[in-house]
Amino acid sequence: MPTSIDVTKYIVGAAEVYYRATDVLTPWTSVGATLDDVVARIGRTLFNPSDTINGIDEMIAGLDYQRAGQAEFEFTLPEMSGPKLALAIPGAVTTTRATTTTGGGGSSTTTAATVVGATTVPFTAVTNFTVGDYFKIDTTTATEYRRITAISALNVSFRDPLLQAHASGVAVVEVDGDGKTVVTASTVRRQPLTAYYDWALVAQSPADYYEIIIHRGISTTENVEFTFGDETLAGIRVTIGARKSGTDLTLPAWEIYAPAA
Repeated sequence: MPTSIDVTKYIVGAAEVYYRATDVLTPWTSVGATLDDVVARIGRTLFNPSDTINGIDEMIAGLDYQRAGQAEFEFTLPEMSGPKLALAIPGAVTTTRATTTTGGGGSSTTTAATVVGATTVPFTAVTNFTVGDYFKIDTTTATEYRRITAISALNVSFRDPLLQAHASGVAVVEVDGDGKTVVTASTVRRQPLTAYYDWALVAQSPADYYEIIIHRGISTTENVEFTFGDETLAGIRVTIGARKSGTDLTLPAWEIYAPAA
């Protein structure tokens, strides 16, 4: 079956990214501005039925028709929380550790000031604190959460250095978690319809704004690229794509709303 791919690559520029449920007119949910230029790839597949008809050796002009339409948009999404990360990695499972005070857990205060980069804090008492417990230090202004890796006498150690300085005498309380989002890979081979969204990219031309709408789009990212800054997931490189084929071409895979001339 003959296939003709006509793919053109465009640099759209920086854009704001939005998504919403498919095929509805509900309000858009903002993901944020892209961290780089958006690369757009729009193409189509043509089919000429004359190639499959016995006894006809030559192409018959005018019988080509579009069999499939494709659209892909590649960009870097900014500072995404776990649930938004699942938009880029469909099927990813996200859970957030609680930061609530542990009932019957340890409660104490520090006996010395701590500096940025410290991995050990002296407590007035370590009753009910054990290795593996989470605790928060300084419950008023500069709260940080850490997980205990060792306890020696009244000194409590942890893996990740403190990012802030803390005064002597501040509270340290055992909590149920550190508030971080845990993202685990998906084991789903075929994504459910709920993983698909309508996506909108809004960018600015010299005179006006234009919109690119991707209908029923889903991440087609195969090799995920992460960037980090401090304790923040600063960005993830992702490709959102949509494809229509056969009888499903009544709704386009993409639309562009260009500014008036």
